[in-house]
Amino acid sequence: MKQEEIKSPVEIVQKLLAVHSTRKEACERMAKNTAATDLQEKLKSAAAQSERFIKELLNELSQFGDAVQSEVNREDEYHEAWSEATGQTDTMNASLLAETYKKLENSLINIYTNIIDTYQELPFTLNDLLVNQAKEVKQTL
Repeated sequence: MKQEEIKSPVEIVQKLLAVHSTRKEACERMAKNTAATDLQEKLKSAAAQSERFIKELLNELSQFGDAVQSEVNREDEYHEAWSEATGQTDTMNASLLAETYKKLENSLINIYTNIIDTYQELPFTLNDLLVNQAKEVKQTL
């Protein structure tokens, strides 16, 4: 995620909303694979976590008022990776599912780290929320 792509706190929140919507859907789909028995709890937990994060981000977004763009580019590396993974979910074995999940979770951590490191002028409440969410994602690995 480059600084030129996202310029405002609103755009950052919207980007993360899109990321967590994708993560939630993908984890739910991966959990349906019968090879995912060892990974199911992590997948279900990650999906529930993203659902909670979406609510927190929507709450934060409401603090910025009505001037909110509604379009978010989902053609980035993270969304493409999840799209590719979910397209193959039904045929993945347990090892590949676990490897893919870990890779994508690390990618999510990198998104948070990049935002936190790049945008040091974020409103305190948003920065605090992002730092806490990043810590929680790290704990799910």
